[in-house]
Amino acid sequence: MGKKKLLKVKKQTANKVSSVPKNEDSKKVSAQVIEIENSETNTVDSAITEEKSVTLSRSDIKHIRGIRETEDSVIIEFGKSEVEERPYHHEDEEDKSKSYKRSFIKNCSIADDDECEHTKRFKAALPIESGTFEPIYKEDRIVDYKNVMFKGYGSTNETITKGDRIGDYLRKGAFKKTIKEFKKNPVMLIDHENSVNNIAGSYTKVLEDDNGLYLEGKISDAPELATVRMLIAEGHLQTLSIGGMFYYDDDGKGISQVDLMEVSLVAIPMNPDARFRPMA
Repeated sequence: MGKKKLLKVKKQTANKVSSVPKNEDSKKVSAQVIEIENSETNTVDSAITEEKSVTLSRSDIKHIRGIRETEDSVIIEFGKSEVEERPYHHEDEEDKSKSYKRSFIKNCSIADDDECEHTKRFKAALPIESGTFEPIYKEDRIVDYKNVMFKGYGSTNETITKGDRIGDYLRKGAFKKTIKEFKKNPVMLIDHENSVNNIAGSYTKVLEDDNGLYLEGKISDAPELATVRMLIAEGHLQTLSIGGMFYYDDDGKGISQVDLMEVSLVAIPMNPDARFRPMA
């Protein structure tokens, strides 16, 4: 409810006031308070006070919210909703100094509601923006992403990770001898499962830098990998794990050489620093 106003009309004698009639044949309809001499009528027909009459227009009658009596007067309460008063409030003089931001709701359509002339319904699409990959829609829902790629580390060495979840650590140069061979079949698996059905894609760049095994990978566009693509594109899947032969130092913890066979997408890696992020 918006602003309210009251009309107070003096009366001589009155019993009840309960309803306001609508006269469809006239452009103006009187909603009036009359002197009632102990009659049984409940309808207001003319607004006559001791000094003057009060005539209400149809628009006034529409906004009557209540009528009540006191000992010497009849009080008519009016109210207008903000929607009725300012249905499209953008350029009012009083608000020219205010700045407005464009709504984040895009592609809105407005439909009238039969129950109320001022009620509107909005049908809006709120697009999910990955910021990196182009989404594929089915109707109004994202079902996949195109060309999903990422970059990061399959594993990090002792300068970054002093020990993994079981205390093992990689020496610098542990991948020096294996990268050339791995590039012949730079396979990307899911959860270390050696199966054609678990191939997720391949690595387009493989090198060892000061931090460890740096990788850039591309997910296959195979339809059955839509879930994997979505998990990566939306940032839910972001860790890797290496698989192969490991050659340990005498302490049984330091790994001085790796014969790398595969690097897998995993939910929880042994090395917590083996992470990647999407790339364009």
